[in-house]
Amino acid sequence: MLYASSLATLKREFGLGHITREFRAASLDEMTLNAYNKHIQTQAAPPPRTMREEEILEIQSREATADISVDSRHPTLQGLFFPFDENVIEALHLFKKHSVNYIQLEIDHEKERILLSHSEAHVTPEKIQKCIPNNEGRYHVYRFIHEFNHIPCEKVLSIYSVPGYNSAIKQRMVYASCKESVIDHIEKKFGVMFDKKIEITEPTELTSEHLLELLHPVEHQVSSKSQFAKPKLPGAGSRGPRRLVKTTDENS
Repeated sequence: MLYASSLATLKREFGLGHITREFRAASLDEMTLNAYNKHIQTQAAPPPRTMREEEILEIQSREATADISVDSRHPTLQGLFFPFDENVIEALHLFKKHSVNYIQLEIDHEKERILLSHSEAHVTPEKIQKCIPNNEGRYHVYRFIHEFNHIPCEKVLSIYSVPGYNSAIKQRMVYASCKESVIDHIEKKFGVMFDKKIEITEPTELTSEHLLELLHPVEHQVSSKSQFAKPKLPGAGSRGPRRLVKTTDENS
C-alpha cells in the first residue's frame, strides 16, 4: 500500500513529461521484453465493441473519408441486381404450375448470383420456420393455402427474412439492396404476382395465425351510439297528482 500510494508522488517529482509509457508487473517473470511487447500490442489494439458499435464506426469512417462535391459520383447498392441461377428459374416455373408452393432463395456473394436454397410442396408456415437460418438473410416465395370464413383461399407472399445483428453488416446491406430487384424480376419475368410483401427478423414470427392477421385484418365495427334522451320538462305530468286544498271561509 505504501508503494501504491507514493507512486503518483514519485511520477510527479520525476516529471510527468518525461514518462511516455507505464508498465506494471506483478512478478519478476513479467519483467521481460516479450511481456513488454505484448503490453504494447494490447494498448494499441482496439477496444471490444458490439455489432451495433462496429456498424456505427464503419458509417463514421465512410463519412469521414467521403469525397463529396457537386461533380462527385459514387456507386451505391441501391437497385442492385444479381442474375438468377438455372435452378431458381426452374423452381419458379414449377411454382407457377402449382407443383411447389414454397421457394427459398439465397445470395452467392462471391459469384454475385441468386441461388436456390430450398423448395418444397405442401409446406406450412410452421415448417418453414425450421428452414430459415438464424445468421443469414433469405428471400422466400410462398403460396399460403388456407381458409377464411369457410372459403378456400390462396395468397402468394414475398417474405424477406433478415436476422438483424446476427449476420454480417455487408451481407445485410446486399440482401436489402437486392430485395426490390428480386421481387420485381419475379413478377415481371415469371408472372408471379405477390399479394403481400412481408419482412421478418425472427423465424418464429412466421405462423399461420400471423399470416391470417396480415391478410385478413379484423375490421373493428364501431357500435352505433344510442341517441341522448332529453329529460322531461317540468310540467303538470311531472309534478304528480294535484292535491285538494280545503279552504276555510274567513267570514264564518
